Amino acid sequence: MKHLYQIEKTDNACAAFGRFDGMHKGHRNLVQTLVREAQKRGRPSVLVSFVPPEGTFVYTTEEEKAFLLKNSGLDVLISCSEKEESDPAALIKKTGASRIVCGDCRGNKDDCAEGAPAQCAPLCAQLSIRKAAQELGIPIVMCEEVFENDEAISMPMLDAAFERGDFDAFSRLRGLPYMMAGKVLHGKGLGRTVGMPTANLGLAPNKKKPPEGVYATLTRIDGEVFKGLTHVGRRPSVDNDTNISTETLLLDFSRDIYGKKIELYVCAFIRGIMKLNGLAEVQKQVQKDIAAARTVLTGHDLPPL
Repeated sequence: MKHLYQIEKTDNACAAFGRFDGMHKGHRNLVQTLVREAQKRGRPSVLVSFVPPEGTFVYTTEEEKAFLLKNSGLDVLISCSEKEESDPAALIKKTGASRIVCGDCRGNKDDCAEGAPAQCAPLCAQLSIRKAAQELGIPIVMCEEVFENDEAISMPMLDAAFERGDFDAFSRLRGLPYMMAGKVLHGKGLGRTVGMPTANLGLAPNKKKPPEGVYATLTRIDGEVFKGLTHVGRRPSVDNDTNISTETLLLDFSRDIYGKKIELYVCAFIRGIMKLNGLAEVQKQVQKDIAAARTVLTGHDLPPL
């Protein structure tokens, strides 16, 4: 799969357009539909992903999208500024699309035209692309919705699960746990001094972090998956630093992974941040957390990518 950061024309392409931030089951189904349509007609498949303005926090960075889609059969992923969607007809022409795959919009087109809430923006984008394609005489293929408990999976559903820390529900909506990909950085090394070395994960500045707390996680390193306990947030038991860090204690693991790119998957919330008094209390609590994580992660695994 080719990943581009500016629009290049791909003649006679099957294309789809959107933000695809959640990469939930609905988004994945749209990609699968796009790939099937393209392969059926012997055409290249192109997914155009609109990148929000700087300062907007996202569930899935463009690099993570490319990673998640690398084995999907997609030919081209284009990550471009959302400003491009201001003229959908020109955008379609620039991509060279001769067939468009669209998701559905269950809202009222007139209601969405002005003053729509932020969560409706992706739906409005689908409507504008569909309207432009119709005006250009380009065939449109509608992608079927994916349902969870009789409700079509949507970004508001994903947002609600994330905000309440329900990562089991988030995983069901997405088809895999919440992923945070990044490089292992050198931290302060305080965990190592007490026999609990942690991997400090460096994340993109615009990456959404889970609410502060301790989580049961799975980490993929060089294709292998390891269970772990991840602390997201400040560390009041250790110092007064206000920075929000993401540190993982990998269970039954002793390798040096500094500088490696890894994938961290958040599976379940264990507890909130606590201020503990002294090293003995910290170690005792961590052992409780490890036991809880092992229980929660029993039977958990990651699907192949």
